[in-house]
Amino acid sequence: MKLAEFMAEKMQLECDKLLLDVGAKRGYQTCFLAREYDLFAVAIDPSYYRQDKRPVVEHIRENSIKWNVSHQLLAIGLKVPETLFTSNTFDYVYSTTILEMIRSHECAKGYQAALSEIYRILKPGGILGLGEPMHLEVDLPEDLIPYISQKDDPLERLF
Repeated sequence: MKLAEFMAEKMQLECDKLLLDVGAKRGYQTCFLAREYDLFAVAIDPSYYRQDKRPVVEHIRENSIKWNVSHQLLAIGLKVPETLFTSNTFDYVYSTTILEMIRSHECAKGYQAALSEIYRILKPGGILGLGEPMHLEVDLPEDLIPYISQKDDPLERLF
């Protein structure tokens, strides 16, 4: 949850806003953000949980009940770039590790498509919180440099 809290502070999350969590896995971070920042979150993840072979969104829904945020969270089995959302929908898009997975599986073209979709569904002035903790020691890819808003601290380059 430390990464989620760190990113939420950098993104300046506000209550009553709409957040999309891309690649939410079991939804722990999504539930935390919905509860702590009193916002509505949409969690998308198309995968199936390895142990019980159920869709991950079922686990997200169950966790939203445990965290008492089921009224603030919608889990949908979607992926980027095929989100099906209307343009300019979200105030925030939050993603940890999934975009690096897309890049490793679908190369730069899939990665660019995912980023393009994220920017399409973000409202003008919306904020993308991108956490790629597996590769913090690696220089930022050249194609992402135009999207950086803070350059002072290497840990904050993606916020």
